[in-house]
Amino acid sequence: MMAMKKSFSLLFFLPFLLLAIIYFVIFPNEFRLQSSLAACGDSAPATAADAVAKAAPDIRVLLGVLTRADKYERRALVRLAYALQPAPARAVVHVRFVVCNLTAEEDAALVGLEIAAYGDIIVLDCTENMDNGKTYTYFSAVPRLFAGEPYDYVGKTDDDTYYRLGALADALRDKPRRDAYYGFLTPCHADPRTQYMSGMGYVVSWDVAAWVAATPELQNDLKGPEDKLFGRWLRWGGRGRNVFGAEPRMYDYLDGGMRHGPTCFRHLLQADTVAVHKLKDNLKWARTLNFFNATEGHKASPLFHRLSFSLFLLPFLLLAFVYSLFFPGDFSILPSLAARCSNSVAATPANATGPAVDLRVLLGVVTRAEMYERRALLRLAYALQPAPARAVVDVRFFVCSLAREEDAVLVSLEIIAHGDVVVLNCTENMDDGKTHSYFSSLPALFADAPYDYVGKIDDDSYYRLASLADTLRDKPRRDLYHGFPAPCHADPRSQFMSGMGYIVSWDVAAWVAATEALRGDVKGPEDEVFGRWLRRGGKGRNRYGEETRMYDYLDGGMREGVNCFRHALVADTVVVHKLKDRLKWARTLKFFNATQGLKPSKLYHLHLKPAKAPAIRLRLSIISLAPPNCTHLQFNSQQSLDHKESFLNRSSNDDEDDDDCVELELLPAMPPAKSSKHGFPKLSASSKALVLLPLLLLGFIYLFVYPKEFELQALMMSSCGPTTAAGAYTAAPRRLAGEPPASRKPDFRLLIGVLTRADNYERRHLLRMVYGLQLAAGDLTAHVDVRFVFCRLYKDDQRVLVPLEILRHGDIIVLDECEENLNGGKTYAFFSAAARLYADDPYDYVMKADDDIFLRLPRLLASLGAMPREDAYYGATIPCGSMDPFREYMSGMAYALSWDVVEWVATSDVPRNRTVGPEDRMTGQWLRLGGRGKNRFNAKPAMYDYPLPAPVDKCSHEFIPDTIAVHRLKDNPRWAETLKYFNFTKGLEPSKFYKIN
Repeated sequence: MMAMKKSFSLLFFLPFLLLAIIYFVIFPNEFRLQSSLAACGDSAPATAADAVAKAAPDIRVLLGVLTRADKYERRALVRLAYALQPAPARAVVHVRFVVCNLTAEEDAALVGLEIAAYGDIIVLDCTENMDNGKTYTYFSAVPRLFAGEPYDYVGKTDDDTYYRLGALADALRDKPRRDAYYGFLTPCHADPRTQYMSGMGYVVSWDVAAWVAATPELQNDLKGPEDKLFGRWLRWGGRGRNVFGAEPRMYDYLDGGMRHGPTCFRHLLQADTVAVHKLKDNLKWARTLNFFNATEGHKASPLFHRLSFSLFLLPFLLLAFVYSLFFPGDFSILPSLAARCSNSVAATPANATGPAVDLRVLLGVVTRAEMYERRALLRLAYALQPAPARAVVDVRFFVCSLAREEDAVLVSLEIIAHGDVVVLNCTENMDDGKTHSYFSSLPALFADAPYDYVGKIDDDSYYRLASLADTLRDKPRRDLYHGFPAPCHADPRSQFMSGMGYIVSWDVAAWVAATEALRGDVKGPEDEVFGRWLRRGGKGRNRYGEETRMYDYLDGGMREGVNCFRHALVADTVVVHKLKDRLKWARTLKFFNATQGLKPSKLYHLHLKPAKAPAIRLRLSIISLAPPNCTHLQFNSQQSLDHKESFLNRSSNDDEDDDDCVELELLPAMPPAKSSKHGFPKLSASSKALVLLPLLLLGFIYLFVYPKEFELQALMMSSCGPTTAAGAYTAAPRRLAGEPPASRKPDFRLLIGVLTRADNYERRHLLRMVYGLQLAAGDLTAHVDVRFVFCRLYKDDQRVLVPLEILRHGDIIVLDECEENLNGGKTYAFFSAAARLYADDPYDYVMKADDDIFLRLPRLLASLGAMPREDAYYGATIPCGSMDPFREYMSGMAYALSWDVVEWVATSDVPRNRTVGPEDRMTGQWLRLGGRGKNRFNAKPAMYDYPLPAPVDKCSHEFIPDTIAVHRLKDNPRWAETLKYFNFTKGLEPSKFYKIN
């Protein structure tokens, strides 16, 4: 019984011990384990310093690094620089990278990987810029994003600035928590009343950020140097009156060739620094980090010269020791934790209930020291792959001796943080001995734990680790040579494995290291030289070619099969080679569902989803959070859509496609991969409880401490929305910007479809303002929805920019039944789609309008309101000189049909068989042949063409007060004259921020 009680006590307390250790492993800077252990048994801290160290944080700071999406290498460096700083005492300082909307396809995929791996990026709903509103967008977004847990201070900094976070926290701690403005005052020696904080980095109190967000007048003053503008905002609003200059602790980096102090804030590095600016290249970063001892944590190691792994693995070892002490027969958690830290993918050792690890592979990525961005990408790509079953695959980067000062420092940071770089004692080269240095170093480096297989791969190759492990598992463990045989179709006796990536068994690597003769034969293409070594030495006789599963990336403009190992991406791939740029990496990772684990967050509006076969598709939605089976690229979570309107309208032939998100085809795709087994043995019920209880407790604590991070209700309720019968994704009718809620029941409902082209971005922007201001006036007697309509997107830039408009405004319909045209069936496609899309909540009238027409909505509604709701046809009669609505047809400038006529167009063979020709004339012909539109109304002379000095026909005349519509506004001067005549800008209030006559 006593033994049972002891076991129960152990069982009860072990999860809490494990939870504490896990928390320490994941958040090593949140508390000091050594101090905690030293204080055991004491009723009070031993010293005043101990009491300070144990005190709760008394200051919270958000530091937003404003950067661009394509600055991958700089973000990787800045993450290292801040991650390796000591934790500020009694302070929380969060560093986040801030970028605008992701407009490049590769950025959408690769930034998604960063978010999945680090969670430190905020994607703002803006166009990338520096001095045109980005700073305003950032500060106005922060109060909304962090409303549940506001910071004391919010900072904006550049990506070439290095803050010492502890010094920043100490400098801010005794400052007021309201109306504060902290930074370096510039211009130097100027009147303080005109000074502002330098854009290198400045901090304001939370109330100032909230004021920026709540002051819409600032949106009229966004152009110009952002730091100067910010200072001007504060002076205008009487904010930031507690001004604190950080001179001389904030300054620009002083180049060696510069005079000391060519500006008032450029000088040598100093110990009490708060921030250093103008770190424009890696050498400046290296010298700065070296000055502040950023790499003091690394020790000597045989894995590299002058460099080493840090003590980062110590928490994992402690966790493994504690767990194995109490459960020596159960599985070890160490391999999986170490795998996450070192990019290896581990399975578990044998036990009585499950399979053991039966394969260990080392993949050496032979690269150059300066390839920082590529290494950051590869770490993400491999870390986010499913773990191979019953296998350990370790990925390491191999570079030669670090000849440059900046590389010595920056590679050191990588080693401390990741522990996955090996520095060989060689001169950097590709075909002059580096491969020999690599293979010959392995037996000594890993003598205590040899691998079954060793691979050499290029840094433009992407291995699918589970596929590699599966293909190697049943191969011989001795004298093996695996890869893609080259040259193609040559005599096998003269072939070698392509340098994209090849694998040998451990004994072959040991033979290379032990054979001195090979050192004299290292010049030439390295893969060909390696094959020659094996032929001469009689090694690698167990050869296995992996044709079709190992291949070069197929560029869009290439023919498939231009060489024997270039073809389209396939599902059973082992490796893809020639990924020379971000776009190729993005498309490859998307094809293999690399971002499928990305979770939604209010901090960014970006999701990527793998598509169904046969095409990868970019997914678009406004839903804030989505279940795993409906992920999407998302940019604006403030404006959600529901089930009444189509982003992308597909034909009725697509009924079998149950995909309910907007899709834009990019390239051939594979089906989503099945989730991989991770190789852990089956656990007993007690072991499962022991494993799950700490995680459950951790989740509860995290939910309790950070309640805003979990939007459980939204997660459960969100979806991509229902589909129509045609399979089109739909959304509810939405008000345009500024449109108020309806104050009275509308007399009728009108849909205006503006038929335009995808490339007409500027025109849509103008029309949104024109109609948005009218809708916002609140004097309309009917419900009006304005939508822009065009055919399927056919250019790459359209496939990025149009989705951004959809997400921001929700006022676009993309017809999938037509190619872009004017008189080749687009009008028919619009009317027939409208009948299908809005069948559940039909309009009274549907109007087709050109994008060069100005509709005065109050006049239009007053005119339409007197019309019958059935069998109606409304517009301006053609020919121009006629006032008889039954003579011909209504001008294509704009005409409306009642809903029953729209339904008839969608279902009748009369219009379906007559779609080609002048679209307005064809519509009149449909109605005449079908006996429809008997209730006709001619709105002339209130609908007319822009007044020309010498009118060419009677459709054009002077402006008149009771105008309904003005047509042929082909350029901005005509729009300006028309809007001025109708006093359209009368609501503009005077302001010191602009002078408009």
